[in-house]
Amino acid sequence: MMLPGQRAVYATVAKRLYFPMVDRSKGSPFPDRLAEGMRNQRLSPKELAALQLDRLRRILTHARETTPYYQRTLPEAVERIDALSDLRRAPFITKNDLFENRELMRSTRPKGQIFSGSTSGSTGIASKFYFDSEHSTWVEVIRWRGRSWWGLSRGDSQLVLWSRPVEGSQWVELTTWAKYRLRNCIQFDTFKDFDDAKLEKVYRAIIRERPRIIYSYGSSLGKLADYFDRKGYELRGAQRPKMVEFTADHMFESEQQIGARVFGTRVCPAYGSSEVGGVSQMCREGRLHISTDHVVVETVREDGELAAPGETAQLVLTTLNNFGAPLIRFKVGDLGAIFDEPCRCGLPFPTMKLVSGKAADLITTSEKEAVSAHLLDYINLHLMKHGIRGVKQFLVEQTAKDAFRLTMVKDQPFDERAPEIFAAKMREYLGERIAITTTYVGEIPLQTTGKRRYFKKVF
Repeated sequence: MMLPGQRAVYATVAKRLYFPMVDRSKGSPFPDRLAEGMRNQRLSPKELAALQLDRLRRILTHARETTPYYQRTLPEAVERIDALSDLRRAPFITKNDLFENRELMRSTRPKGQIFSGSTSGSTGIASKFYFDSEHSTWVEVIRWRGRSWWGLSRGDSQLVLWSRPVEGSQWVELTTWAKYRLRNCIQFDTFKDFDDAKLEKVYRAIIRERPRIIYSYGSSLGKLADYFDRKGYELRGAQRPKMVEFTADHMFESEQQIGARVFGTRVCPAYGSSEVGGVSQMCREGRLHISTDHVVVETVREDGELAAPGETAQLVLTTLNNFGAPLIRFKVGDLGAIFDEPCRCGLPFPTMKLVSGKAADLITTSEKEAVSAHLLDYINLHLMKHGIRGVKQFLVEQTAKDAFRLTMVKDQPFDERAPEIFAAKMREYLGERIAITTTYVGEIPLQTTGKRRYFKKVF
């Protein structure tokens, strides 16, 4: 078991050395923005709404003045909006718009450094995007502001069930491990052999390390909760984390209830997207609060009209702090509802419900068991990272235990190596015996949920 003094050393290194060093290297004013974010949560709902409207006007003006894309697409009238509903004057942006216009969306006047991100996303459409120091700082602020509602602060110990890049090199493995450890995190790769043997290691690490946060893909956390339940494990006393949080994909309500019992604390979803960052965090009353000082969330019906409070519709997001490449009315591909009644916790932020999250399945073959389908996203990111063009959009369908159909929309230019490497990486992680057939289409249609999934079981 790790001694209290050792835990204090790891926390001190993370809080006083590692994170301040990273902030300086990225030009991130995290302490100042965190103080601002904490002040914002003490505003009245009316004051917070006024702050959001001011930030919206600011980012719309910035977008029109500094980005070629918005100079062409945003009407001048959007700079003079009097209410959030006036944002309807601006057109929507789709994943495909972002894919095709990334450079045109880049601002000539970012705040601080500008960074590049990428995701193939829950829609299966590959995208790269830009963001600046201001945006990345606010993404961190709202994450840790939400966690502060549970008595936590940046640098507290975490056990993370996530992925690692599919590079396969020892150097990548080592640097990934070191990065997490300096953050005061213990990380387990959910792509490689996430079986009972690894789940037992996760259990023992929790007992030994006593992390204050367990953070995970929803599907991976559900599998861990099921394992605890089967083995009769329950965390007690000081073993219990202060918070168990999941994101990126779905966790069934039954799994959340099992998790709350075996982990000894409520299981909390956090909602966001790679392109926008965090959108909402859960309070102690069990409600998702929208970070309205970072994002505008609209719910839009199929006819383009705004939905009523509590009505389920497509979520449309607008970034308020990304001066590197603003996203205005971005159709993220999820369904949800926004509510206008206050929460009993007293926070001024409005609340929402996510109806269709980033659901991803677990993949089981004759050689591998319960591998997160997010592996497929990381394979596509691997191609993008190495400049192997060819995959604009993809869908993997498992047609039998060891049979898969890979459907691709070709990017231009098309690199013939892309489907070969994609299939090779699938075999590396899912078993050499799997059979993969590849087909090409012009478009992959939406599901009834309004999303394009990148994995489906069809047997």
